[in-house]
Amino acid sequence: MAVSSIVLYALNLTQTADFYRSLGIELDENEQRAVGEAGLVRMVIMRAASADIAPTGSVGTAMIGIDVWNLEGLVERLQADGRRVLRPVQQRDWGRRAVVADPDGRPVELVEHVGP
Repeated sequence: MAVSSIVLYALNLTQTADFYRSLGIELDENEQRAVGEAGLVRMVIMRAASADIAPTGSVGTAMIGIDVWNLEGLVERLQADGRRVLRPVQQRDWGRRAVVADPDGRPVELVEHVGP
């Protein structure tokens, strides 16, 4: 078994798609959705009416984990763009991580692994 897709609902499709593009995910966008590949997983961001998603800023609707290079540089760039950092860069024995909020308030874990 493998996860084949992630579907997110966004109140502002373009703003949310641009956020995920800034993390390195290429997305093709039309009026209703943005679609792309994130590794082996298809990512879909759907334009949503407010009734389709949990209230903006709520925690627990989903958390996506994304492997990145240069975690500190990415977090600094996101902060400069006005993005919320929910958990600053933290060192772990397997690497480093930080958690940022996407435009709809969902937590996104950014992970930089160390070693082979």
